[in-house]
Amino acid sequence: MQSLSSSPLGAQKLCDKPPLLTCVWRNARVLALTVLDNIISFETFFVLFVLAGVYKADPLFDVVPVDLTAAFFCASSLVGVRIVGHRKFRFPRTSGRILGFWFLFISYIAISFLWTPGSVYAADKLFLVWTTTTWAIMGAAIVIAPDPCRVTRFFLILLFLALFLSVRIGISIVSVGPKIFLSDLQSSYLGLGQVVGEGAIVSYILCCYHNHNKFTRVALLLITVLFIFILITLGGRAPFVALVLSICVPFIFLVRISANSFFIRRTTIYGAAFVAVGVAVISYSTLQTDAGRTLARLGSLTEKGMGESAGTRIRNYYTALDLIDERPFFGHGVGSWPLLVGLPDERSYPHNMILETTVEGGLVELLVLATFLCYAVQLLRPLRQAFTDAERMLLSVSIIYFFINSMISGDVPDNRFFFVLVGLTACVKNRGIAHAKDSPYHDGAQRR
Repeated sequence: MQSLSSSPLGAQKLCDKPPLLTCVWRNARVLALTVLDNIISFETFFVLFVLAGVYKADPLFDVVPVDLTAAFFCASSLVGVRIVGHRKFRFPRTSGRILGFWFLFISYIAISFLWTPGSVYAADKLFLVWTTTTWAIMGAAIVIAPDPCRVTRFFLILLFLALFLSVRIGISIVSVGPKIFLSDLQSSYLGLGQVVGEGAIVSYILCCYHNHNKFTRVALLLITVLFIFILITLGGRAPFVALVLSICVPFIFLVRISANSFFIRRTTIYGAAFVAVGVAVISYSTLQTDAGRTLARLGSLTEKGMGESAGTRIRNYYTALDLIDERPFFGHGVGSWPLLVGLPDERSYPHNMILETTVEGGLVELLVLATFLCYAVQLLRPLRQAFTDAERMLLSVSIIYFFINSMISGDVPDNRFFFVLVGLTACVKNRGIAHAKDSPYHDGAQRR
């Protein structure tokens, strides 16, 4: 029998094989193009726009001559309009309803400008709500949510940004020491903490749900522990508490109990044990040094007066309740908080989104906001499917995380990432439409 290599056909096949260097070059080229294809995308511009206020204070970006929020707002808007235009400006009804409730909400905010006692902060807030915050929810609802590939890429880009910020923070702490670094942060530590906390949620849920190899799972768990270490170091109590509370949600839905069986994901047990040990070791070591700022500040809540920051917030909450009692139905108007509490007409708020909304717009505006949020959250039902649906679980935990943060810090424009997640809830109902062969959305992620 003639061997394959000695036959003319076999010799031709062997000769047709490309050399090793050619194969390596082709694979490297495909990998590089794939990476660039995902980095230079709408989701990258969009994440950098939404979170620009968090990272643009970094000295690394001092050389940039333009405002990064404005730059990425324009870039993401142009790319987003191009994508929606390619879809012939069509989007699913679910996304349209979310936007309808949102525009009803911000329309009432605009109407309340008629009776607000303020002018400067009121105008600034109205402008931000109608531009940056509105584009944040529009980009999520009508550009990203209709395409599952874009939703996945959005969370991966967010994870990489959180990892980049964590590495930058870690290097700074090692080089200048925690005391000097934390004193230079001023108020940006809360925004950094929120992003790092969301990174921990994404990495942990990816580890629990996806069938990665062991190396990838260990890497994701190590990244999760790194995020938690940075949170403990930064000093932001709200992001840390919000993470602890929201990360408990997966344990509720990753367990199945029936009359004859009990089932829990193995990766959940391993992951929880690993993270618990990591947190215990980090907490002990940081308490012995100056790096455990978050844990030290949490301890101050047990002292008389609860510390300056927490004490001021509590007083603001009581003041807000008194102001609501004065005008319960229609509120005092957008941006009225600083003047009502005797401050200059500049940016100030009670650090609670619900109280802020009710003080400025009364129960009418609160009802509109509640309707908007309830409609979006009910799209995640049935929550029992979160046992096998990573996307549903990730959105549920992330919304809880940022909602808790919004109850403790920031105003409506500050919490635009929370509204991004609310807009992304449309993706749960849009997945069947997006995968249809005749859908205008199923190949949207191939066009940047």
